[in-house]
Amino acid sequence: MSIAADGKSATAQITGSVWDFIRPFVVNVVADIDAPLAGGTFSGTFTLDGVTQPLTVNITPGIQGIIAANLRNTGPAGGGVRVLAVDPGSNTDAAGLLPGDVIIEVAGTLTPTVNDLDNVLSGKRSGATYPVTVKRGGALVTLQIPLDPEP
Repeated sequence: MSIAADGKSATAQITGSVWDFIRPFVVNVVADIDAPLAGGTFSGTFTLDGVTQPLTVNITPGIQGIIAANLRNTGPAGGGVRVLAVDPGSNTDAAGLLPGDVIIEVAGTLTPTVNDLDNVLSGKRSGATYPVTVKRGGALVTLQIPLDPEP
């Protein structure tokens, strides 16, 4: 099933040869990683072989995504977010973020402080991958980091 970007229509591929509409049709889906965290319910109708029936689609809520690391503002404030430690075994670790890196940008948005980084990540689902630009040893490095689930 694919729900349109406007949230008002959907398409589905359903196979079967005999239809018996004795119960309402309910579909449970997990939203794409770039969908809003809230999830929700879509109620409407669908038509199959000329018969219109009620339809309910339940969209699973997401889990807030994070960069799994111990982070601190640089001094003086506004120079980026210093990585003190990275959670071992996390997506963040696997993507190559290292202690000593300074995060300066996530998904094209500057992150001069931890609060700015939190604002950029707010509402982003765990599992979504974003480009993270860091200062490392005097060079700029861009990593593709899949966000970890917020604990």
